[in-house]
Parts: sequence; C-alpha cells; structure tokens
Amino acid sequence: MNVINYPLKLGVLLSLLYLILGGAATAFAQTCPSPPTPDSNWIESWSDRFNQTTYTLTAPCKVFVGVPFNITATVTDATHTLTSVAFLWSLEDNGITVAGGGFNWLDVDGAGQWQLTLTQTYTDAPIDHQLNFKFTDLGKGGGAHWWSNTIIGHITVDPFPPLVAAPALLANMKSMRNGQGNPPWAAKRTAMGRSITAPGVQLAVGAP
Repeated sequence: MNVINYPLKLGVLLSLLYLILGGAATAFAQTCPSPPTPDSNWIESWSDRFNQTTYTLTAPCKVFVGVPFNITATVTDATHTLTSVAFLWSLEDNGITVAGGGFNWLDVDGAGQWQLTLTQTYTDAPIDHQLNFKFTDLGKGGGAHWWSNTIIGHITVDPFPPLVAAPALLANMKSMRNGQGNPPWAAKRTAMGRSITAPGVQLAVGAP
C-alpha cells in the first residue's frame, strides 16, 4: 500500500463529500440475448477519461436456483502498476454488499491487474438480481481526479435447475420356462426392471 500524502488525503476528503452530496452513477447496456440463455454472459465496463484504468464486471445472463455461478470483477491499469487506482469499492447484489465495502483501497499488481471472482448460489425465491460494482476511481493519469461510478448488471433467475432426461426404464420378461414341470397355466410370468437414472425405480411384477 502506498503512503498517502496530505494533498491526496485532502482529495479523498473532497471525494467523500462529493459522494455524500450525490455522485454520478453510470448504467450500461446489457449484452444478453432475448430471452437470456444460461450459456451466455453479459460484460460491462467503464474506463476513466484517460483510458488508463478500466473496470469490468461479468456474470451469466441466466442462472438457476440452487446452481452455483461466478461473478467476476476486473480492474486493469498497465500505466500505473503496483499502486492504488481506486478506493471505496464494493460489489453489491440487490443492494447487499457481497464483497468489499467500507473504506478500502483497490490495488493493481505488477501486471496492472486486480481481479475478484465470487461464487454465488441463489436458494431463495426466483427474483431477478441486479449487480453493482461500485468504486471511486483515483484518476491517476490526470493528477488524482475523482469520479464515483456504478457498473450495473442484471441476472435473470430461473426457479428450477436445468432439465435432465427422464428416467429410463429397462425391463425384461422372464421366460415361461420358470414354470417348467408345472401345468402351463401355472407357469410364472415375471417382469423385472430398474431405472438407470436417479431417483431409482425398481419394478417386480409377478403372476402365478
């Protein structure tokens, strides 16, 4: 973490005042098909006015109740590596902070990247979710200017997991020779079967 000098502290305080009074929020268009499909993702990004620091959020267009999925937030700045490029960052799901939060710093590594992958599983009612990647960009390329931004993403939630194939039933009829040695009308006829997919089905029907 870099040592914060006094001018930067003053800038942070001014930025906090700006947030309290009401910062700008940016919503981005979706990249999902209509209707959304489980194998498609939306990707939304924002770059500072110097095109140096870029913030990206991606997640599936459609998820299922009880099935885990990933949300990935990525920040890149190849110009200002090993430094703090933003602060006050958080990832929200329907207004609830699921990562980050509080007075924190967002530092990129030696390759100029920061990334967070969060695995979520919805188990409640199948309501659609809105994801927000909130941050305050430090504007490194312009002498520390500040903007408050929100990258907004929408996820459609299906109440049921993906459909699976119906259970297959294998059955065979035992030979009439089961009753060999008895009168023909006493021959036993038995059908035996079992399911090859869960949940198991077992069948045994016999007639004397």
